[in-house]
Amino acid sequence: MATKLVDRLGPIGPMSRVGSSATLGLGCQTCGFFTDCGGIYNGFDCMSCCCSSPDTCTLACPRSSNFIAILRDSGGLDSRRQWDIRQNPHSPLPVYVPMIQHGFQRVRDLDLPLVALPTFEVTRRRVGDVTFFETAQALRSFFRIGATTRLILISVGEDAELERYWEHAHLDGLPAHLAAIRADLVTAPNFSFPLNVPRTEHLSNRRRSLICAEELSRAGINVAPHLSAVTQGDWDFWRDFLRDHAHISIVAKEFQTGGATRAVAQWHIDQLRRLEDALGRGLHLIAVAGRRHLPLLSGLTGFTVVDSHPFMKTIYRRRLSREDGRWKISLTTPGEPLDELLASNIDEYAKALSQNAARLKQYPLDFGDQPSSAKQATAVDDYGIAAHWCPPSEQMSIEYSRVAQTSHSDVREGAGCNTRDPATARISNARS
Repeated sequence: MATKLVDRLGPIGPMSRVGSSATLGLGCQTCGFFTDCGGIYNGFDCMSCCCSSPDTCTLACPRSSNFIAILRDSGGLDSRRQWDIRQNPHSPLPVYVPMIQHGFQRVRDLDLPLVALPTFEVTRRRVGDVTFFETAQALRSFFRIGATTRLILISVGEDAELERYWEHAHLDGLPAHLAAIRADLVTAPNFSFPLNVPRTEHLSNRRRSLICAEELSRAGINVAPHLSAVTQGDWDFWRDFLRDHAHISIVAKEFQTGGATRAVAQWHIDQLRRLEDALGRGLHLIAVAGRRHLPLLSGLTGFTVVDSHPFMKTIYRRRLSREDGRWKISLTTPGEPLDELLASNIDEYAKALSQNAARLKQYPLDFGDQPSSAKQATAVDDYGIAAHWCPPSEQMSIEYSRVAQTSHSDVREGAGCNTRDPATARISNARS
Protein backbone atom coordinates (compact mmCIF):
# COMPACT_ATOMS: atom_id res chain seq x y z
CA MET A 1 0.00 0.00 0.00
CA ALA A 2 2.80 2.43 0.89
CA THR A 3 4.55 1.98 -2.45
CA LYS A 4 1.37 2.56 -4.40
CA LEU A 5 0.60 5.72 -2.46
CA VAL A 6 4.10 7.14 -3.01
CA ASP A 7 3.88 6.33 -6.71
CA ARG A 8 0.53 8.04 -6.92
CA LEU A 9 1.59 11.20 -5.09
CA GLY A 10 5.05 11.46 -6.63
CA PRO A 11 8.05 13.16 -4.97
CA ILE A 12 7.36 15.60 -2.16
CA GLY A 13 9.59 18.41 -0.97
CA PRO A 14 11.20 18.29 2.51
CA MET A 15 9.62 21.65 3.38
CA SER A 16 6.29 23.18 2.49
CA ARG A 17 7.82 25.85 0.27
CA VAL A 18 10.75 24.06 -1.42
CA GLY A 19 10.91 21.43 -4.14
CA SER A 20 11.78 17.77 -3.82
CA SER A 21 15.33 18.42 -5.08
CA ALA A 22 16.23 20.77 -2.19
CA THR A 23 19.21 19.74 -0.07
CA LEU A 24 19.83 19.98 3.66
CA GLY A 25 21.45 23.21 4.85
CA LEU A 26 25.20 22.84 5.39
CA GLY A 27 24.99 24.50 8.79
CA CYS A 28 22.34 22.00 9.94
CA GLN A 29 24.68 19.03 9.64
CA THR A 30 26.75 19.98 12.69
CA CYS A 31 23.95 21.62 14.71
CA GLY A 32 23.33 20.26 18.19
CA PHE A 33 19.56 20.55 17.67
CA PHE A 34 19.52 18.55 14.44
CA THR A 35 18.16 15.33 16.00
CA ASP A 36 15.06 17.10 17.30
CA CYS A 37 14.73 19.52 14.37
CA GLY A 38 15.53 17.51 11.25
CA GLY A 39 17.10 20.52 9.55
CA ILE A 40 15.97 23.10 7.00
CA TYR A 41 16.29 23.04 3.23
CA ASN A 42 15.97 26.68 2.24
CA GLY A 43 19.25 28.15 3.50
CA PHE A 44 22.55 27.50 5.25
CA ASP A 45 20.80 27.12 8.62
CA CYS A 46 17.94 28.72 10.56
CA MET A 47 20.17 31.16 12.46
CA SER A 48 20.01 33.49 9.47
CA CYS A 49 16.56 34.33 10.91
CA CYS A 50 18.07 35.53 14.20
CA CYS A 51 17.06 39.12 15.07
CA SER A 52 20.56 39.85 16.48
CA SER A 53 19.01 41.57 19.52
CA PRO A 54 19.77 39.06 22.30
CA ASP A 55 18.88 41.38 25.18
CA THR A 56 15.31 42.01 24.02
CA CYS A 57 14.62 38.74 22.20
CA THR A 58 11.75 36.67 23.67
CA LEU A 59 12.06 33.75 21.26
CA ALA A 60 13.55 30.35 22.02
CA CYS A 61 16.76 31.31 20.23
CA PRO A 62 20.17 30.04 21.45
CA ARG A 63 21.57 33.57 21.06
CA SER A 64 18.84 35.13 23.22
CA SER A 65 19.76 36.24 26.74
CA ASN A 66 16.46 34.66 27.81
CA PHE A 67 17.14 31.27 26.23
CA ILE A 68 17.71 29.38 29.50
CA ALA A 69 14.61 30.90 31.08
CA ILE A 70 12.56 29.98 28.01
CA LEU A 71 13.84 26.41 28.15
CA ARG A 72 12.74 26.21 31.78
CA ASP A 73 9.36 27.60 30.76
CA SER A 74 8.72 24.83 28.22
CA GLY A 75 10.73 22.15 30.02
CA GLY A 76 13.21 21.83 27.16
CA LEU A 77 12.92 21.27 23.43
CA ASP A 78 12.59 17.48 23.19
CA SER A 79 9.01 16.25 22.77
CA ARG A 80 9.80 12.58 22.14
CA ARG A 81 8.25 10.88 25.13
CA GLN A 82 4.97 9.22 26.06
CA TRP A 83 2.38 11.91 26.65
CA ASP A 84 -0.69 11.39 28.81
CA ILE A 85 -3.21 12.63 26.25
CA ARG A 86 -6.75 11.34 26.49
CA GLN A 87 -8.94 10.72 23.48
CA ASN A 88 -12.17 8.75 23.59
CA PRO A 89 -14.67 10.54 21.32
CA HIS A 90 -18.33 10.10 22.16
CA SER A 91 -19.57 9.79 18.57
CA PRO A 92 -18.37 10.27 14.97
CA LEU A 93 -17.77 13.77 13.64
CA PRO A 94 -19.71 15.12 10.63
CA VAL A 95 -18.21 16.68 7.52
CA TYR A 96 -19.00 20.21 8.73
CA VAL A 97 -19.23 21.79 12.19
CA PRO A 98 -20.17 25.50 12.41
CA MET A 99 -18.11 27.84 14.56
CA ILE A 100 -20.25 30.13 16.73
CA GLN A 101 -18.43 33.26 17.82
CA HIS A 102 -21.04 34.72 20.21
CA GLY A 103 -24.76 34.84 20.95
CA PHE A 104 -25.48 38.49 20.20
CA GLN A 105 -28.40 39.50 17.95
CA ARG A 106 -30.19 36.24 18.66
CA VAL A 107 -32.99 35.47 21.10
CA ARG A 108 -33.34 31.67 20.82
CA ASP A 109 -30.93 28.85 21.48
CA LEU A 110 -29.35 27.27 18.43
CA ASP A 111 -30.34 23.59 18.52
CA LEU A 112 -27.86 21.63 16.42
CA PRO A 113 -26.24 18.24 17.01
CA LEU A 114 -22.74 19.75 17.27
CA VAL A 115 -21.14 23.21 17.18
CA ALA A 116 -17.63 24.58 17.70
CA LEU A 117 -16.68 27.43 20.00
CA PRO A 118 -13.38 29.37 20.12
CA THR A 119 -11.50 28.24 23.22
CA PHE A 120 -10.02 31.65 23.88
CA GLU A 121 -13.45 33.30 23.91
CA VAL A 122 -14.26 30.93 26.74
CA THR A 123 -11.05 31.63 28.70
CA ARG A 124 -10.53 35.28 27.74
CA ARG A 125 -9.34 37.69 30.45
CA ARG A 126 -10.44 41.30 30.16
CA VAL A 127 -9.04 44.32 31.96
CA GLY A 128 -9.84 44.22 35.65
CA ASP A 129 -12.01 41.12 35.46
CA VAL A 130 -12.03 37.44 34.60
CA THR A 131 -14.97 36.58 32.36
CA PHE A 132 -15.22 32.90 33.20
CA PHE A 133 -18.46 31.03 32.85
CA GLU A 134 -19.29 29.54 36.22
CA THR A 135 -21.35 26.70 34.73
CA ALA A 136 -21.86 24.95 31.42
CA GLN A 137 -25.36 26.43 31.33
CA ALA A 138 -23.96 29.97 31.66
CA LEU A 139 -21.70 29.35 28.68
CA ARG A 140 -24.55 27.95 26.59
CA SER A 141 -26.68 30.94 27.53
CA PHE A 142 -23.95 33.38 26.44
CA PHE A 143 -23.46 31.69 23.06
CA ARG A 144 -27.17 30.87 22.65
CA ILE A 145 -26.53 27.14 22.31
CA GLY A 146 -29.15 24.48 23.02
CA ALA A 147 -28.91 22.29 26.12
CA THR A 148 -28.43 19.07 24.13
CA THR A 149 -26.00 20.47 21.54
CA ARG A 150 -22.56 18.88 21.78
CA LEU A 151 -19.52 21.16 21.86
CA ILE A 152 -16.03 21.21 20.36
CA LEU A 153 -13.55 23.87 21.47
CA ILE A 154 -11.10 25.06 18.80
CA SER A 155 -7.84 26.42 20.25
CA VAL A 156 -6.62 28.33 17.19
CA GLY A 157 -5.77 31.96 17.75
CA GLU A 158 -3.35 34.84 17.49
CA ASP A 159 -0.13 34.81 19.50
CA ALA A 160 -1.47 37.17 22.17
CA GLU A 161 -4.35 34.77 22.95
CA LEU A 162 -2.09 31.72 22.94
CA GLU A 163 0.46 33.35 25.23
CA ARG A 164 -2.30 34.56 27.53
CA TYR A 165 -3.57 30.99 27.84
CA TRP A 166 -0.06 29.66 28.51
CA GLU A 167 0.52 32.27 31.20
CA HIS A 168 -2.76 31.76 33.03
CA ALA A 169 -3.43 28.05 32.56
CA HIS A 170 -2.00 27.23 35.99
CA LEU A 171 -2.73 30.52 37.73
CA ASP A 172 -6.44 30.38 36.94
CA GLY A 173 -6.98 26.63 36.64
CA LEU A 174 -8.05 26.86 33.00
CA PRO A 175 -7.99 23.08 32.29
CA ALA A 176 -10.40 22.41 35.17
CA HIS A 177 -12.52 25.35 34.05
CA LEU A 178 -12.76 23.96 30.53
CA ALA A 179 -13.54 20.47 31.85
CA ALA A 180 -16.61 21.88 33.62
CA ILE A 181 -18.01 22.92 30.25
CA ARG A 182 -18.23 19.24 29.29
CA ALA A 183 -17.11 19.65 25.69
CA ASP A 184 -16.78 16.51 23.57
CA LEU A 185 -13.35 17.52 22.33
CA VAL A 186 -10.80 20.34 22.64
CA THR A 187 -8.02 20.90 20.12
CA ALA A 188 -4.56 21.61 21.51
CA PRO A 189 -3.34 25.23 21.20
CA ASN A 190 -1.58 25.89 17.88
CA PHE A 191 1.47 27.81 19.08
CA SER A 192 3.01 29.41 16.01
CA PHE A 193 5.54 27.94 13.63
CA PRO A 194 6.64 31.16 11.85
CA LEU A 195 9.09 30.71 8.99
CA ASN A 196 11.38 33.61 9.87
CA VAL A 197 12.60 32.48 13.30
CA PRO A 198 15.17 29.89 14.46
CA ARG A 199 13.83 26.35 14.47
CA THR A 200 14.35 26.07 18.23
CA GLU A 201 11.29 28.32 18.55
CA HIS A 202 9.26 25.66 16.73
CA LEU A 203 10.57 22.92 19.00
CA SER A 204 9.65 24.95 22.08
CA ASN A 205 6.17 25.72 20.74
CA ARG A 206 5.51 22.09 19.81
CA ARG A 207 6.41 21.02 23.32
CA ARG A 208 4.22 23.73 24.82
CA SER A 209 1.26 22.58 22.73
CA LEU A 210 1.72 19.00 23.93
CA ILE A 211 2.09 20.17 27.55
CA CYS A 212 -1.23 22.03 27.23
CA ALA A 213 -2.81 18.93 25.66
CA GLU A 214 -1.60 16.81 28.56
CA GLU A 215 -2.89 19.29 31.14
CA LEU A 216 -6.31 19.33 29.48
CA SER A 217 -6.39 15.53 29.34
CA ARG A 218 -5.52 15.21 33.02
CA ALA A 219 -8.54 17.40 33.73
CA GLY A 220 -10.68 14.76 31.99
CA ILE A 221 -10.97 16.35 28.53
CA ASN A 222 -10.68 14.58 25.19
CA VAL A 223 -7.93 16.36 23.26
CA ALA A 224 -6.98 16.43 19.58
CA PRO A 225 -3.28 17.28 19.02
CA HIS A 226 -2.63 20.15 16.64
CA LEU A 227 -0.18 18.98 13.96
CA SER A 228 2.00 22.05 13.51
CA ALA A 229 4.73 21.39 10.95
CA VAL A 230 6.89 23.14 8.35
CA THR A 231 9.53 20.49 7.55
CA GLN A 232 9.74 16.78 6.84
CA GLY A 233 11.37 16.43 10.25
CA ASP A 234 8.18 17.77 11.86
CA TRP A 235 6.04 15.23 10.04
CA ASP A 236 8.47 12.46 10.98
CA PHE A 237 7.93 13.50 14.60
CA TRP A 238 4.14 13.31 14.26
CA ARG A 239 4.43 9.91 12.57
CA ASP A 240 6.41 8.58 15.55
CA PHE A 241 4.11 10.35 18.01
CA LEU A 242 0.95 8.80 16.55
CA ARG A 243 2.61 5.42 16.34
CA ASP A 244 3.43 5.62 20.06
CA HIS A 245 -0.07 6.95 20.88
CA ALA A 246 -2.17 4.49 18.91
CA HIS A 247 -5.38 5.52 20.70
CA ILE A 248 -5.28 8.96 19.08
CA SER A 249 -7.22 9.06 15.82
CA ILE A 250 -8.52 12.66 15.72
CA VAL A 251 -5.99 15.39 14.92
CA ALA A 252 -6.30 19.06 14.04
CA LYS A 253 -4.72 21.46 11.58
CA GLU A 254 -5.60 25.00 10.56
CA PHE A 255 -5.71 26.30 6.98
CA GLN A 256 -6.46 29.98 7.49
CA THR A 257 -2.93 31.45 7.43
CA GLY A 258 -0.05 29.85 5.51
CA GLY A 259 -2.20 26.81 4.73
CA ALA A 260 -4.71 29.00 2.90
CA THR A 261 -2.60 28.73 -0.26
CA ARG A 262 -3.12 25.63 -2.37
CA ALA A 263 0.55 24.67 -2.74
CA VAL A 264 1.19 24.72 1.01
CA ALA A 265 -2.11 22.97 1.80
CA GLN A 266 -1.35 20.29 -0.77
CA TRP A 267 2.04 19.62 0.84
CA HIS A 268 0.49 19.21 4.28
CA ILE A 269 -2.40 17.04 3.11
CA ASP A 270 -0.04 14.83 1.10
CA GLN A 271 2.03 14.48 4.27
CA LEU A 272 -1.11 13.44 6.16
CA ARG A 273 -1.89 10.79 3.55
CA ARG A 274 1.65 9.42 3.78
CA LEU A 275 1.38 9.50 7.55
CA GLU A 276 -1.82 7.40 7.43
CA ASP A 277 -0.05 5.00 5.11
CA ALA A 278 2.99 4.71 7.42
CA LEU A 279 0.76 4.11 10.44
CA GLY A 280 -1.41 1.57 8.67
CA ARG A 281 -4.56 3.20 10.05
CA GLY A 282 -6.81 6.10 9.22
CA LEU A 283 -6.99 9.46 10.96
CA HIS A 284 -9.80 11.99 11.23
CA LEU A 285 -8.64 15.55 10.55
CA ILE A 286 -10.31 18.60 12.04
CA ALA A 287 -9.55 21.05 9.23
CA VAL A 288 -10.01 24.54 10.65
CA ALA A 289 -10.95 26.87 7.77
CA GLY A 290 -10.26 24.02 5.33
CA ARG A 291 -13.32 24.40 3.09
CA ARG A 292 -11.34 25.86 0.17
CA HIS A 293 -9.27 22.66 0.03
CA LEU A 294 -12.17 20.24 -0.11
CA PRO A 295 -10.84 18.33 -3.18
CA LEU A 296 -7.54 17.71 -1.39
CA LEU A 297 -9.17 16.78 1.92
CA SER A 298 -11.36 14.21 0.16
CA GLY A 299 -8.30 11.97 -0.20
CA LEU A 300 -8.05 11.53 3.58
CA THR A 301 -9.76 8.75 5.50
CA GLY A 302 -11.95 11.24 7.32
CA PHE A 303 -12.17 14.98 7.92
CA THR A 304 -14.34 17.65 9.48
CA VAL A 305 -14.30 21.25 8.28
CA VAL A 306 -14.77 23.84 11.02
CA ASP A 307 -15.27 27.50 10.15
CA SER A 308 -17.45 30.50 11.00
CA HIS A 309 -18.31 31.41 7.40
CA PRO A 310 -22.11 31.05 7.75
CA PHE A 311 -21.98 32.81 11.11
CA MET A 312 -20.09 35.84 9.77
CA LYS A 313 -22.24 36.04 6.65
CA THR A 314 -25.29 36.09 8.91
CA ILE A 315 -23.87 38.97 10.94
CA TYR A 316 -23.52 40.94 7.68
CA ARG A 317 -27.07 40.04 6.64
CA ARG A 318 -26.28 37.63 3.83
CA ARG A 319 -28.33 34.55 3.00
CA LEU A 320 -26.94 31.55 1.13
CA SER A 321 -29.09 30.71 -1.87
CA ARG A 322 -29.38 27.01 -2.60
CA GLU A 323 -30.29 27.70 -6.23
CA ASP A 324 -27.07 29.41 -7.32
CA GLY A 325 -24.77 29.16 -4.27
CA ARG A 326 -24.54 32.94 -3.86
CA TRP A 327 -24.64 34.95 -0.67
CA LYS A 328 -27.46 37.43 -1.20
CA ILE A 329 -28.37 40.49 0.84
CA SER A 330 -31.14 39.74 3.33
CA LEU A 331 -32.35 43.02 4.83
CA THR A 332 -33.59 43.05 8.41
CA THR A 333 -35.46 45.66 10.39
CA PRO A 334 -33.73 47.44 13.31
CA GLY A 335 -33.51 45.08 16.27
CA GLU A 336 -34.73 42.06 14.34
CA PRO A 337 -33.05 38.88 15.68
CA LEU A 338 -30.95 36.76 13.35
CA ASP A 339 -31.98 33.32 14.60
CA GLU A 340 -33.80 32.21 11.45
CA LEU A 341 -31.14 33.58 9.10
CA LEU A 342 -28.30 31.86 10.99
CA ALA A 343 -30.11 28.51 11.13
CA SER A 344 -30.87 28.70 7.40
CA ASN A 345 -27.29 29.59 6.45
CA ILE A 346 -25.75 26.83 8.56
CA ASP A 347 -28.21 24.27 7.16
CA GLU A 348 -27.64 25.18 3.50
CA TYR A 349 -23.88 25.49 3.92
CA ALA A 350 -23.57 22.14 5.70
CA LYS A 351 -25.71 20.38 3.08
CA ALA A 352 -23.68 21.80 0.20
CA LEU A 353 -20.38 20.91 1.86
CA SER A 354 -21.50 17.37 2.67
CA GLN A 355 -22.83 16.76 -0.84
CA ASN A 356 -19.65 18.11 -2.43
CA ALA A 357 -17.51 15.95 -0.16
CA ALA A 358 -19.53 12.85 -1.04
CA ARG A 359 -19.16 13.54 -4.77
CA LEU A 360 -15.44 14.16 -4.46
CA LYS A 361 -15.06 10.86 -2.62
CA GLN A 362 -16.49 9.18 -5.71
CA TYR A 363 -13.91 10.91 -7.92
CA PRO A 364 -10.73 11.14 -5.77
CA LEU A 365 -8.06 13.55 -7.03
CA ASP A 366 -4.31 13.03 -6.76
CA PHE A 367 -2.29 16.24 -6.88
CA GLY A 368 1.27 14.90 -6.88
CA ASP A 369 4.24 17.26 -7.10
CA GLN A 370 5.26 15.86 -10.50
CA PRO A 371 2.26 14.12 -12.07
CA SER A 372 2.44 12.47 -15.46
CA SER A 373 0.79 14.35 -18.29
CA ALA A 374 -2.09 11.85 -18.34
CA LYS A 375 -2.58 12.15 -14.58
CA GLN A 376 -2.37 15.93 -14.82
CA ALA A 377 -5.04 16.02 -17.50
CA THR A 378 -7.31 13.80 -15.42
CA ALA A 379 -6.73 15.97 -12.34
CA VAL A 380 -7.58 19.13 -14.30
CA ASP A 381 -10.75 17.57 -15.69
CA ASP A 382 -11.87 16.28 -12.29
CA TYR A 383 -10.97 19.57 -10.69
CA GLY A 384 -13.11 21.40 -13.19
CA ILE A 385 -16.05 19.24 -12.15
CA ALA A 386 -15.29 19.93 -8.49
CA ALA A 387 -15.22 23.66 -9.18
CA HIS A 388 -18.61 23.36 -10.86
CA TRP A 389 -20.02 21.66 -7.77
CA CYS A 390 -18.73 24.49 -5.56
CA PRO A 391 -19.23 27.90 -7.18
CA PRO A 392 -16.36 30.46 -6.87
CA SER A 393 -14.85 31.70 -3.64
CA GLU A 394 -17.53 34.09 -2.35
CA GLN A 395 -20.10 31.56 -3.60
CA MET A 396 -18.74 28.54 -1.75
CA SER A 397 -16.07 27.89 -4.35
CA ILE A 398 -12.89 25.90 -4.48
CA GLU A 399 -10.99 28.06 -6.92
CA TYR A 400 -7.39 28.11 -5.84
CA SER A 401 -6.28 30.74 -8.30
CA ARG A 402 -8.39 33.25 -6.41
CA VAL A 403 -6.84 32.52 -3.03
CA ALA A 404 -4.37 35.37 -2.52
CA GLN A 405 -1.33 35.04 -0.30
CA THR A 406 -1.36 37.57 2.50
CA SER A 407 1.83 39.12 3.77
CA HIS A 408 1.48 37.00 6.92
CA SER A 409 1.36 33.72 5.01
CA ASP A 410 4.87 34.32 3.73
CA VAL A 411 6.35 34.11 7.19
CA ARG A 412 4.23 31.71 9.17
CA GLU A 413 2.50 28.36 9.05
CA GLY A 414 0.47 28.51 12.26
CA ALA A 415 -1.78 31.30 13.50
CA GLY A 416 -0.15 34.17 15.37
CA CYS A 417 2.34 36.89 14.64
CA ASN A 418 5.91 36.18 13.68
CA THR A 419 7.37 37.90 16.73
CA ARG A 420 6.36 37.53 20.34
CA ASP A 421 5.29 40.53 22.36
CA PRO A 422 7.42 40.70 25.55
CA ALA A 423 4.34 41.98 27.37
CA THR A 424 2.75 38.54 27.03
CA ALA A 425 5.13 37.20 29.68
CA ARG A 426 6.46 34.30 27.60
CA ILE A 427 8.80 33.14 30.36
CA SER A 428 6.80 33.98 33.45
CA ASN A 429 5.04 30.68 34.09
CA ALA A 430 7.64 27.92 34.03
CA ARG A 431 6.35 24.35 33.99
CA SER A 432 9.66 22.60 34.55
